Amino acid sequence: MDLRAASAQGPSSSPWGASRAEKLPLFDSYSQTLYKELFTDWDEVHMAAEQYFIILHNGEWKISFKDRHYGPFATQAEAIEAAVDAAYAQGEIGIDAQVLVEEANHQLRTEWAYGQDFNTFR
Repeated sequence: MDLRAASAQGPSSSPWGASRAEKLPLFDSYSQTLYKELFTDWDEVHMAAEQYFIILHNGEWKISFKDRHYGPFATQAEAIEAAVDAAYAQGEIGIDAQVLVEEANHQLRTEWAYGQDFNTFR
């Protein structure tokens, strides 16, 4: 299955404009508040609706997205590039996405998030 095709669905919230929840009349104010709380961490930092995790799995670099692994990739950089491409495509259709890399100590760092300059990553 293609990574971009697998990521073509999901909720969205955007710090660059009204979220989809705010635009839909089906969401009352309670639902909008709940929706925003789901996609905001405790420090009030926006969390993307879709997250791509770069992981080293069984000695191979892979992308973990929606409980599935994609790859393997020859290098971590290749996995990151593929994930950024997919996350960028998500952002272009209004779904916030970010790429996170799992470090050796199992902590996550954000490598790229939609809204950052796509060309600075390259």
